Amino acid sequence: MLSKDLNSNTQTEPLQVVSGRPILIVTIIVSLTIAFMSSSLSISLPAINKEFTASPAALTWIITAYALAISVFSVPFSRIADIIGRRKVFVIGAILFTIVSVVSVFSNSIIMLMTCRSVQGLSSAMLQGTSIAMLTSAYPREKRGNVLGISMACIFFGQSIGPIVGGLLTEHLGWRSIFGVSIITGLTLVIITLWKIKTDWIEAKGASFDYKGASIYGVSLIAIIYGCSLIPQIQGIVIAIAGICGILLFIKIESGTSSPILDITLFRNNKAFVFANFSSVIMSLSTFATGFLLSLYLQYVKGFSPGKAGLIFLVLPVTQALLTPFAGKLSDRVEARFVATSGMTVTLMGLFLLIFIGANTSVFEICGILLVLGCGMALFNSPNTNAIMSSVTSKHYALAASFNNTMRTVGSTVSLTFVMIIFTFIIGQSSISSEVAPQFLTCLKIIFSVFSALSLLGMFSSLARSKRTQ
Repeated sequence: MLSKDLNSNTQTEPLQVVSGRPILIVTIIVSLTIAFMSSSLSISLPAINKEFTASPAALTWIITAYALAISVFSVPFSRIADIIGRRKVFVIGAILFTIVSVVSVFSNSIIMLMTCRSVQGLSSAMLQGTSIAMLTSAYPREKRGNVLGISMACIFFGQSIGPIVGGLLTEHLGWRSIFGVSIITGLTLVIITLWKIKTDWIEAKGASFDYKGASIYGVSLIAIIYGCSLIPQIQGIVIAIAGICGILLFIKIESGTSSPILDITLFRNNKAFVFANFSSVIMSLSTFATGFLLSLYLQYVKGFSPGKAGLIFLVLPVTQALLTPFAGKLSDRVEARFVATSGMTVTLMGLFLLIFIGANTSVFEICGILLVLGCGMALFNSPNTNAIMSSVTSKHYALAASFNNTMRTVGSTVSLTFVMIIFTFIIGQSSISSEVAPQFLTCLKIIFSVFSALSLLGMFSSLARSKRTQ
């Protein structure tokens, strides 16, 4: 049970490790569940299409709607959590997540399923930022990297088992059974939180919520992500630019608001926070599309079956899952920026090696490169998150965690957008197949060259952050 000494709205001192165990447990469940629900449904899309006869775009939005809702609502809900309590928002999010998972099981149309996925993303936004904020509050600085590393490892593990478990469930019980997993985990979160976590963290009790700023922020972010998904079409460029203009307007409004949803002073006065988040965007941008690209490469260039390609690619997330806790623990002993920078450097090496893959590259070489990438990403992610959370005071924990989640999502969206642009210019409107393998390999060289250059920039930005002082 949490210490009674911390039942205060002005809590600044962290809980002891033993007191934080229930929070670590719920954070692990959240990390596993959100990652699992992000990856497991992808493999069930053919089964969903068979039942609803949906268009390819509609099927894509079953996945996209979930990620987009998390991005749009993470920062606003972090502010609401500061006003009414992080534990309270977490419990509401867990209840809503469970209810919408039940409703998803009974979806009778593609529109209903897309709507449920959007609400599930909204509830996940309530869970994700608040769980990391509570975890950071519950452990002292010298233990944070370790527990954050465990949380990040669970994300990679969830991503790894998602397609495998999702495929088995879809094959034997139908695609609706995937939501049965989220029902069970949602109920577990509610029970553990109400039973074991008694303390709440209310950093801005009585403050007002900036509805105007939240609305502009949400609409602008949707425009950016949706616009990027349409690029290189002209309307996509226009929508994305409109979204960027909206974000600039949002920043201007928040600068003059007494109770902003995004405290702009964090960016003006906190070099470590700015550079750590910038590095996070760079890492996401330069690595997110790797799985997509290598999946196509293994199937259309190497001629492997989807199952064999999936098994080969498992080297990356499994390496991340195994090494991330170690990297997090290391960042408790060595300054986090140095560990994160070493991770970005190793990632750069892996991306650089991918420039030279071709039709004759062996499976052994591919697995070796994936191993290098996995090591680099593991060394970067949890130490960088540790650096971000350690660069702010307790009143900004929820905001810092939520903003970092949003930046990673934006980076992944831009990553895929860039890939689609290169494909359009090199391959044109032709479908990706073995017939266009030479052009596809040219695309890979260009894409991984750019990603390598970005990683080099990320390496310097990661090192440029100041020493932690909090």
